[in-house]
Amino acid sequence: MATEEFIIRIPPYHYIHVLDQNSNVSRVEVGPKTYIRQDNERVLFAPMRMVTVPPRHYCTVANPVSRDAQGLVLFDVTGQVRLRHADLEIRLAQDPFPLYPGEVLEKAIPLDENEGIYVQDVKTGKVRAVIGSTYMLTQDEVLW
Repeated sequence: MATEEFIIRIPPYHYIHVLDQNSNVSRVEVGPKTYIRQDNERVLFAPMRMVTVPPRHYCTVANPVSRDAQGLVLFDVTGQVRLRHADLEIRLAQDPFPLYPGEVLEKAIPLDENEGIYVQDVKTGKVRAVIGSTYMLTQDEVLW
């Protein structure tokens, strides 16, 4: 759902995708920021929370961005991020990160602040509630 507002407030640890309709290139804008949309741009969705991977957890990203030796994201001549299509990248605990256009997060359960799920540990059988933000199941957990 695109937003037509000209001034978008991006809170800390949130991001948006912006489509430049002249060049047909999508880019990421990361908060905290007050973003002013140009006439030729379209914001593809409202500010989304960055992906947070807790310690001793992981997430899988399909079609990850290409990076150089220093870990910087690579762009093609038009300014679009370069993706490694049909590839999977496992990301371990790290600082919160945005998903670039084309990247797909797998094994995540997005939750709003007032939502929750029950998770069962398959080894111990214990069930616990997880409330708020995105949650990634560990290898020993299933939805209950």
